[in-house]
This record gives sequence, C-alpha cells and structure tokens, in this order.
Amino acid sequence: MTPLPIPLDSFTGKMSSSSSHRIAEVDRGGVERLVGAAPREIPADTPIRLGVVFGIAVPLLYLIPISLITRYRITRERHAEISAALKARRAEQAEK
Repeated sequence: MTPLPIPLDSFTGKMSSSSSHRIAEVDRGGVERLVGAAPREIPADTPIRLGVVFGIAVPLLYLIPISLITRYRITRERHAEISAALKARRAEQAEK
C-alpha cells in the first residue's frame, strides 16, 4: 500500500480537530463557570466530567480517521486504471 496522499491526511486531521473544537464549545459553559470560582463552589462531578470529555471523548475522535485510513485501498496501479477510465469517458463525451 502506498503512503497516504497529503490531502487525505490533511482532511482526517482537520476532521478530528474541528470535532474537538465543537465539543469544547458545547462544554465551554462548564469551564467558564469554573474561572474565578472558589474550589468549594465547583460541583464534585465537574473535574470528572471535564476529564471524560477532554481526556477520553476528544482523543477518541481520532479513531474515526484512523478507521477510514485503514480502509483506503488504492495503489498506484488502481489510480492509473481510474485515471485512464476517466480520460476515456471525457474523450467519449467530447466526441458527442
């Protein structure tokens, strides 16, 4: 199997990163309540909830692109076949 082309690698990184940002926005309210709060004012479950969201859920988002990458089964030969078929189709359509 050939290495991933840069656009696919870039796409998977962006997908994970943007999903992480969306989760962070959803939980921002919980974090903003903590800024300047005294420790006794913070609910006991808040550190656990933040740890689960940002320590487990966000990193798990990287499993999505990893699973997509493992299914990416194109070789240089298959790419050449697809390119030739597309070129033939374009030539056929140009004749019409």
